[in-house]
Amino acid sequence: PLQGYPVKEAFLTEDEKSQWLEIQRERLSSMISDQRKLLSADELIALKLKREGLAFRIEKYEHSYPHCWRTDKPILYYPLDSWFVKTTAVKDRMIALNREIQWKPESTGTGRFGNWLENLVDWNLSRSRYWGTPLPIWSTDDGLERRCIGSIEELREAVQEAKAANTLKDEFLATLSHELRTPAGVIGGFVELLKYERLSESESEEALDAIERNSRSLVTLIDDILDVSRVITGKFKLAPKPVDLASVVESVIAAEMLAAQAKNIRIVTEFEPGLGPVYGDTTRLQQIFWNLLSNAIKFTPRNGRVKVTLKMDGPRAIVKIADTGVGIEGQFLPHVFERFRQQDSGMNRAYGGLGLGLSIVKHLVELHGGLVTAESEGKGKGSIFTVSLPVLTAAG
Repeated sequence: PLQGYPVKEAFLTEDEKSQWLEIQRERLSSMISDQRKLLSADELIALKLKREGLAFRIEKYEHSYPHCWRTDKPILYYPLDSWFVKTTAVKDRMIALNREIQWKPESTGTGRFGNWLENLVDWNLSRSRYWGTPLPIWSTDDGLERRCIGSIEELREAVQEAKAANTLKDEFLATLSHELRTPAGVIGGFVELLKYERLSESESEEALDAIERNSRSLVTLIDDILDVSRVITGKFKLAPKPVDLASVVESVIAAEMLAAQAKNIRIVTEFEPGLGPVYGDTTRLQQIFWNLLSNAIKFTPRNGRVKVTLKMDGPRAIVKIADTGVGIEGQFLPHVFERFRQQDSGMNRAYGGLGLGLSIVKHLVELHGGLVTAESEGKGKGSIFTVSLPVLTAAG
Protein backbone atom coordinates (compact mmCIF):
# COMPACT_ATOMS: atom_id res chain seq x y z
CA PRO A 1 0.00 0.00 0.00
CA LEU A 2 1.00 3.61 -0.46
CA GLN A 3 2.63 5.22 2.53
CA GLY A 4 2.63 8.66 4.11
CA TYR A 5 4.87 10.46 6.57
CA PRO A 6 4.48 13.00 9.40
CA VAL A 7 4.58 16.70 8.56
CA LYS A 8 7.04 18.45 10.86
CA GLU A 9 6.78 21.89 12.44
CA ALA A 10 9.98 22.93 10.66
CA PHE A 11 8.07 23.95 7.54
CA LEU A 12 7.66 27.66 8.37
CA THR A 13 8.68 29.86 5.45
CA GLU A 14 6.67 30.39 2.32
CA ASP A 15 9.19 28.45 0.26
CA GLU A 16 9.03 25.53 2.67
CA LYS A 17 5.24 25.59 2.57
CA SER A 18 5.43 25.57 -1.21
CA GLN A 19 7.72 22.58 -1.02
CA TRP A 20 5.34 20.80 1.34
CA LEU A 21 2.38 21.40 -0.94
CA GLU A 22 4.26 19.98 -3.89
CA ILE A 23 5.31 16.91 -1.92
CA GLN A 24 1.64 16.32 -1.16
CA ARG A 25 0.88 16.67 -4.86
CA GLU A 26 3.49 14.08 -5.74
CA ARG A 27 1.93 11.63 -3.30
CA LEU A 28 -1.59 12.33 -4.50
CA SER A 29 -0.56 12.03 -8.14
CA SER A 30 0.96 8.63 -7.39
CA MET A 31 -2.26 7.51 -5.70
CA ILE A 32 -4.39 8.69 -8.58
CA SER A 33 -2.25 6.78 -11.05
CA ASP A 34 -3.14 3.48 -9.33
CA GLN A 35 -6.88 2.99 -9.82
CA ARG A 36 -6.86 -0.30 -7.89
CA LYS A 37 -6.39 1.47 -4.56
CA LEU A 38 -8.78 3.69 -2.66
CA LEU A 39 -7.35 6.86 -1.21
CA SER A 40 -6.72 6.94 2.50
CA ALA A 41 -7.67 9.87 4.69
CA ASP A 42 -4.41 9.45 6.55
CA GLU A 43 -2.46 9.80 3.34
CA LEU A 44 -4.28 12.93 2.21
CA ILE A 45 -4.73 15.02 5.33
CA ALA A 46 -1.79 17.13 6.45
CA LEU A 47 -1.60 16.04 10.07
CA LYS A 48 0.52 17.49 12.83
CA LEU A 49 1.53 14.58 15.04
CA LYS A 50 2.23 14.63 18.72
CA ARG A 51 5.18 12.65 19.95
CA GLU A 52 2.94 9.76 21.10
CA GLY A 53 1.49 9.40 17.62
CA LEU A 54 -1.92 11.02 18.19
CA ALA A 55 -3.32 13.08 15.36
CA PHE A 56 -4.28 16.23 17.29
CA ARG A 57 -4.71 18.90 14.60
CA ILE A 58 -5.23 19.28 10.90
CA GLU A 59 -3.75 22.19 8.97
CA LYS A 60 -5.81 25.24 8.10
CA TYR A 61 -5.83 24.19 4.43
CA GLU A 62 -9.21 22.93 3.27
CA HIS A 63 -10.25 20.64 0.49
CA SER A 64 -13.47 18.71 -0.11
CA TYR A 65 -11.79 15.55 -1.29
CA PRO A 66 -14.62 12.98 -1.15
CA HIS A 67 -12.74 10.12 0.51
CA CYS A 68 -12.10 12.17 3.67
CA TRP A 69 -15.15 12.82 5.84
CA ARG A 70 -15.77 13.91 9.41
CA THR A 71 -18.00 11.50 11.36
CA ASP A 72 -19.88 11.91 14.64
CA LYS A 73 -16.78 10.61 16.38
CA PRO A 74 -13.97 12.00 14.23
CA ILE A 75 -11.15 9.63 13.43
CA LEU A 76 -8.69 12.50 13.78
CA TYR A 77 -8.76 12.06 17.55
CA TYR A 78 -8.16 8.34 17.46
CA PRO A 79 -4.67 7.02 18.19
CA LEU A 80 -3.28 5.59 14.99
CA ASP A 81 -1.70 2.16 15.01
CA SER A 82 0.67 3.35 12.34
CA TRP A 83 1.07 6.37 10.11
CA PHE A 84 0.92 3.92 7.21
CA VAL A 85 -2.76 2.99 7.51
CA LYS A 86 -4.30 1.13 4.61
CA THR A 87 -7.19 2.72 2.81
CA THR A 88 -9.50 -0.19 3.47
CA ALA A 89 -9.05 0.19 7.23
CA VAL A 90 -9.92 3.87 7.06
CA LYS A 91 -12.97 3.16 4.93
CA ASP A 92 -14.29 0.50 7.31
CA ARG A 93 -13.66 2.71 10.35
CA MET A 94 -15.51 5.63 8.81
CA ILE A 95 -18.53 3.50 7.93
CA ALA A 96 -18.58 1.93 11.38
CA LEU A 97 -18.57 5.30 13.14
CA ASN A 98 -21.29 6.92 11.07
CA ARG A 99 -24.16 4.90 9.64
CA GLU A 100 -25.33 7.95 7.69
CA ILE A 101 -22.42 7.64 5.31
CA GLN A 102 -23.78 6.42 2.00
CA TRP A 103 -22.18 4.86 -1.03
CA LYS A 104 -22.54 6.73 -4.34
CA PRO A 105 -20.58 5.35 -7.30
CA GLU A 106 -18.91 7.05 -10.24
CA SER A 107 -18.60 10.66 -9.22
CA THR A 108 -15.92 12.67 -10.96
CA GLY A 109 -13.42 15.21 -9.71
CA THR A 110 -11.02 17.39 -11.65
CA GLY A 111 -8.09 19.51 -10.68
CA ARG A 112 -4.46 20.38 -11.37
CA PHE A 113 -1.44 18.70 -9.88
CA GLY A 114 2.24 18.82 -10.72
CA ASN A 115 5.69 18.07 -9.40
CA TRP A 116 7.71 20.95 -7.98
CA LEU A 117 9.29 22.98 -10.80
CA GLU A 118 8.52 20.19 -13.25
CA ASN A 119 5.76 19.35 -15.68
CA LEU A 120 2.34 20.65 -14.73
CA VAL A 121 -0.51 18.42 -15.90
CA ASP A 122 -4.27 18.29 -15.63
CA TRP A 123 -5.87 15.27 -14.00
CA ASN A 124 -9.35 13.82 -14.08
CA LEU A 125 -10.39 11.08 -11.65
CA SER A 126 -13.50 8.92 -11.63
CA ARG A 127 -14.07 7.26 -8.25
CA SER A 128 -16.70 6.07 -5.84
CA ARG A 129 -17.78 8.47 -3.14
CA TYR A 130 -18.82 8.44 0.51
CA TRP A 131 -21.39 11.00 1.57
CA GLY A 132 -20.89 12.83 4.86
CA THR A 133 -19.27 16.04 6.12
CA PRO A 134 -16.02 16.72 4.26
CA LEU A 135 -12.90 17.01 6.37
CA PRO A 136 -11.07 20.35 6.00
CA ILE A 137 -7.84 19.62 4.16
CA TRP A 138 -5.58 21.36 1.63
CA SER A 139 -7.04 24.79 0.91
CA THR A 140 -5.69 27.17 -1.73
CA ASP A 141 -7.49 30.25 -0.38
CA ASP A 142 -4.18 31.96 0.37
CA GLY A 143 -3.20 31.80 -3.31
CA LEU A 144 -0.18 29.64 -2.57
CA GLU A 145 -1.09 26.98 -5.09
CA ARG A 146 -1.61 29.62 -7.75
CA ARG A 147 1.78 31.10 -6.91
CA CYS A 148 3.34 27.66 -7.12
CA ILE A 149 1.75 27.05 -10.51
CA GLY A 150 2.81 30.52 -11.63
CA SER A 151 6.38 29.78 -10.57
CA ILE A 152 6.33 26.57 -12.58
CA GLU A 153 5.01 28.32 -15.68
CA GLU A 154 7.49 31.19 -15.33
CA LEU A 155 10.37 28.76 -14.92
CA ARG A 156 9.20 26.77 -17.92
CA GLU A 157 9.03 29.93 -20.06
CA ALA A 158 12.46 31.07 -18.85
CA VAL A 159 13.97 27.66 -19.67
CA GLN A 160 12.44 27.72 -23.16
CA GLU A 161 13.69 31.27 -23.76
CA ALA A 162 17.19 30.30 -22.62
CA LYS A 163 17.17 27.24 -24.89
CA ALA A 164 15.99 29.35 -27.83
CA ALA A 165 18.68 31.97 -27.14
CA ASN A 166 21.38 29.28 -27.01
CA THR A 167 20.12 27.80 -30.27
CA LEU A 168 20.18 31.21 -31.96
CA LYS A 169 23.68 31.85 -30.63
CA ASP A 170 24.96 28.53 -31.97
CA GLU A 171 23.31 29.09 -35.34
CA PHE A 172 24.72 32.62 -35.53
CA LEU A 173 28.27 31.47 -34.77
CA ALA A 174 28.00 28.73 -37.39
CA THR A 175 26.68 31.24 -39.94
CA LEU A 176 29.32 33.81 -39.04
CA SER A 177 32.17 31.34 -39.52
CA HIS A 178 30.73 30.35 -42.91
CA GLU A 179 30.17 33.94 -44.03
CA LEU A 180 33.70 34.99 -43.05
CA ARG A 181 35.41 31.89 -44.41
CA THR A 182 33.89 32.10 -47.90
CA PRO A 183 35.13 35.58 -48.97
CA ALA A 184 38.39 35.13 -47.07
CA GLY A 185 39.01 31.90 -48.97
CA VAL A 186 38.26 33.55 -52.31
CA ILE A 187 40.60 36.45 -51.55
CA GLY A 188 43.38 34.11 -50.44
CA GLY A 189 43.00 31.95 -53.53
CA PHE A 190 43.22 34.82 -56.00
CA VAL A 191 46.15 36.38 -54.13
CA GLU A 192 48.00 33.07 -54.55
CA LEU A 193 47.22 33.07 -58.27
CA LEU A 194 48.45 36.65 -58.72
CA LYS A 195 51.57 35.94 -56.71
CA TYR A 196 52.74 32.66 -58.23
CA GLU A 197 51.00 32.25 -61.61
CA ARG A 198 51.56 34.03 -64.88
CA LEU A 199 48.11 35.42 -65.65
CA SER A 200 46.95 37.27 -68.70
CA GLU A 201 45.77 40.84 -68.35
CA SER A 202 42.10 39.84 -68.47
CA GLU A 203 42.65 37.04 -65.92
CA SER A 204 44.43 39.46 -63.60
CA GLU A 205 41.53 41.90 -63.89
CA GLU A 206 39.07 39.12 -63.03
CA ALA A 207 41.17 38.15 -60.03
CA LEU A 208 41.35 41.74 -58.80
CA ASP A 209 37.59 42.17 -59.28
CA ALA A 210 36.95 39.04 -57.22
CA ILE A 211 39.29 40.26 -54.48
CA GLU A 212 37.59 43.65 -54.41
CA ARG A 213 34.09 42.14 -54.38
CA ASN A 214 34.85 39.74 -51.54
CA SER A 215 36.71 42.42 -49.60
CA ARG A 216 33.56 44.55 -49.72
CA SER A 217 31.58 41.55 -48.51
CA LEU A 218 33.90 41.16 -45.53
CA VAL A 219 33.70 44.87 -44.74
CA THR A 220 29.89 44.70 -44.83
CA LEU A 221 29.86 41.73 -42.43
CA ILE A 222 32.23 43.45 -40.03
CA ASP A 223 30.26 46.71 -40.22
CA ASP A 224 27.04 44.84 -39.39
CA ILE A 225 28.65 43.20 -36.37
CA LEU A 226 30.00 46.56 -35.18
CA ASP A 227 26.59 48.18 -35.71
CA VAL A 228 24.89 45.50 -33.60
CA SER A 229 27.49 46.10 -30.90
CA ARG A 230 26.67 49.82 -30.99
CA VAL A 231 22.96 49.06 -30.77
CA ILE A 232 23.45 46.81 -27.74
CA THR A 233 25.69 49.31 -25.94
CA GLY A 234 23.58 52.33 -26.90
CA LYS A 235 26.47 53.99 -28.77
CA PHE A 236 24.76 54.35 -32.13
CA LYS A 237 25.06 58.05 -32.99
CA LEU A 238 23.56 60.03 -35.84
CA ALA A 239 24.77 63.14 -37.63
CA PRO A 240 21.38 64.54 -38.69
CA LYS A 241 20.68 67.32 -41.15
CA PRO A 242 17.92 68.13 -43.68
CA VAL A 243 17.99 65.36 -46.30
CA ASP A 244 16.19 64.94 -49.62
CA LEU A 245 14.78 61.43 -49.15
CA ALA A 246 14.10 60.92 -52.86
CA SER A 247 17.78 61.53 -53.66
CA VAL A 248 18.83 59.01 -51.01
CA VAL A 249 16.53 56.30 -52.39
CA GLU A 250 17.57 57.03 -55.99
CA SER A 251 21.27 56.69 -55.09
CA VAL A 252 20.60 53.31 -53.47
CA ILE A 253 18.70 52.11 -56.55
CA ALA A 254 21.58 53.20 -58.79
CA ALA A 255 24.07 51.32 -56.61
CA GLU A 256 22.02 48.10 -56.80
CA MET A 257 21.10 48.29 -60.48
CA LEU A 258 23.95 46.00 -61.60
CA ALA A 259 22.94 43.33 -59.08
CA ALA A 260 19.36 43.50 -60.34
CA GLN A 261 20.42 43.33 -63.99
CA ALA A 262 22.57 40.28 -63.29
CA LYS A 263 19.36 38.40 -62.35
CA ASN A 264 17.21 40.14 -64.96
CA ILE A 265 15.15 41.70 -62.16
CA ARG A 266 13.18 44.78 -63.16
CA ILE A 267 13.21 47.68 -60.67
CA VAL A 268 10.09 49.83 -60.97
CA THR A 269 9.90 53.22 -59.24
CA GLU A 270 6.94 55.41 -58.35
CA PHE A 271 7.89 58.68 -56.64
CA GLU A 272 5.37 61.31 -55.62
CA PRO A 273 6.71 64.76 -56.57
CA GLY A 274 7.23 67.59 -54.12
CA LEU A 275 8.19 65.61 -51.02
CA GLY A 276 9.59 67.66 -48.18
CA PRO A 277 12.99 66.83 -46.66
CA VAL A 278 13.48 64.62 -43.63
CA TYR A 279 15.85 65.34 -40.77
CA GLY A 280 18.30 62.48 -40.73
CA ASP A 281 21.76 61.05 -41.20
CA THR A 282 22.38 60.62 -44.94
CA THR A 283 24.76 57.67 -44.52
CA ARG A 284 22.42 55.82 -42.17
CA LEU A 285 19.38 56.49 -44.35
CA GLN A 286 21.30 55.02 -47.29
CA GLN A 287 22.12 52.03 -45.09
CA ILE A 288 18.42 51.51 -44.30
CA PHE A 289 17.29 51.47 -47.92
CA TRP A 290 20.34 49.61 -49.18
CA ASN A 291 19.59 46.79 -46.73
CA LEU A 292 15.95 46.61 -47.79
CA LEU A 293 16.59 46.89 -51.53
CA SER A 294 19.54 44.47 -51.57
CA ASN A 295 17.43 41.95 -49.63
CA ALA A 296 14.60 42.35 -52.13
CA ILE A 297 16.97 41.65 -55.02
CA LYS A 298 18.74 38.82 -53.20
CA PHE A 299 15.53 36.95 -52.32
CA THR A 300 13.78 37.53 -55.67
CA PRO A 301 14.39 34.85 -58.32
CA ARG A 302 15.52 35.60 -61.85
CA ASN A 303 13.12 37.58 -64.05
CA GLY A 304 11.31 38.94 -61.00
CA ARG A 305 10.30 42.46 -60.12
CA VAL A 306 11.01 44.94 -57.31
CA LYS A 307 8.86 48.05 -56.93
CA VAL A 308 10.01 51.09 -54.93
CA THR A 309 7.32 53.60 -53.98
CA LEU A 310 7.84 56.97 -52.30
CA LYS A 311 4.87 59.12 -51.28
CA MET A 312 3.52 61.39 -48.56
CA ASP A 313 0.96 60.30 -45.97
CA GLY A 314 0.04 63.35 -43.91
CA PRO A 315 3.17 64.60 -42.14
CA ARG A 316 5.18 61.48 -42.94
CA ALA A 317 7.14 60.19 -45.91
CA ILE A 318 6.41 56.57 -46.83
CA VAL A 319 8.88 54.35 -48.68
CA LYS A 320 7.67 50.90 -49.79
CA ILE A 321 9.88 48.21 -51.29
CA ALA A 322 7.81 45.33 -52.68
CA ASP A 323 9.25 42.24 -54.36
CA THR A 324 8.08 39.04 -56.03
CA GLY A 325 10.54 36.93 -54.06
CA VAL A 326 10.47 33.97 -51.68
CA GLY A 327 8.15 35.69 -49.19
CA ILE A 328 7.98 35.28 -45.41
CA GLU A 329 6.20 32.50 -43.56
CA GLY A 330 3.45 33.66 -41.22
CA GLN A 331 5.03 32.11 -38.13
CA PHE A 332 8.32 33.88 -38.80
CA LEU A 333 6.86 37.29 -39.68
CA PRO A 334 6.68 38.55 -36.03
CA HIS A 335 10.42 37.77 -35.62
CA VAL A 336 11.69 39.21 -38.89
CA PHE A 337 13.34 42.25 -37.23
CA GLU A 338 14.94 40.31 -34.36
CA ARG A 339 18.71 39.96 -34.18
CA PHE A 340 20.24 36.72 -35.49
CA ARG A 341 16.86 35.47 -36.76
CA GLN A 342 16.56 34.00 -40.24
CA GLN A 343 13.66 32.19 -41.84
CA ASP A 344 15.61 28.92 -42.06
CA SER A 345 19.22 27.78 -42.13
CA GLY A 346 18.88 26.30 -45.62
CA MET A 347 17.85 29.68 -46.97
CA ASN A 348 20.81 31.28 -45.21
CA ARG A 349 23.23 28.92 -46.96
CA ALA A 350 21.58 29.63 -50.31
CA TYR A 351 21.46 33.43 -50.01
CA GLY A 352 24.10 34.30 -47.40
CA GLY A 353 23.93 36.83 -44.60
CA LEU A 354 24.07 36.88 -40.81
CA GLY A 355 20.49 37.81 -40.02
CA LEU A 356 21.57 41.20 -38.66
CA GLY A 357 20.54 43.61 -41.40
CA LEU A 358 16.83 43.94 -40.62
CA SER A 359 17.41 44.38 -36.88
CA ILE A 360 19.84 47.21 -37.71
CA VAL A 361 17.28 48.71 -40.11
CA LYS A 362 14.64 48.72 -37.37
CA HIS A 363 16.98 50.43 -34.91
CA LEU A 364 18.08 53.07 -37.43
CA VAL A 365 14.51 53.83 -38.50
CA GLU A 366 13.46 54.26 -34.87
CA LEU A 367 16.45 56.54 -34.21
CA HIS A 368 15.03 58.75 -36.98
CA GLY A 369 11.62 58.80 -35.29
CA GLY A 370 10.19 56.40 -37.85
CA LEU A 371 8.56 53.00 -38.10
CA VAL A 372 9.34 49.97 -40.28
CA THR A 373 6.95 47.10 -40.95
CA ALA A 374 7.01 43.87 -42.96
CA GLU A 375 4.15 42.20 -44.82
CA SER A 376 3.89 38.94 -46.71
CA GLU A 377 1.10 36.62 -47.78
CA GLY A 378 3.36 33.64 -47.19
CA LYS A 379 6.16 31.61 -48.64
CA GLY A 380 6.67 32.20 -52.35
CA LYS A 381 4.36 35.22 -52.43
CA GLY A 382 6.83 38.07 -52.08
CA SER A 383 7.13 40.64 -49.33
CA ILE A 384 6.61 44.35 -48.71
CA PHE A 385 8.76 46.45 -46.37
CA THR A 386 7.43 49.88 -45.46
CA VAL A 387 9.43 52.69 -43.83
CA SER A 388 7.59 55.70 -42.41
CA LEU A 389 9.64 58.80 -41.53
CA PRO A 390 8.53 62.24 -40.29
CA VAL A 391 9.20 65.03 -42.75
CA LEU A 392 11.15 68.01 -41.47
CA THR A 393 8.15 70.31 -41.14
CA ALA A 394 6.39 67.81 -38.85
CA ALA A 395 9.51 67.01 -36.86
CA GLY A 396 10.23 70.67 -36.21
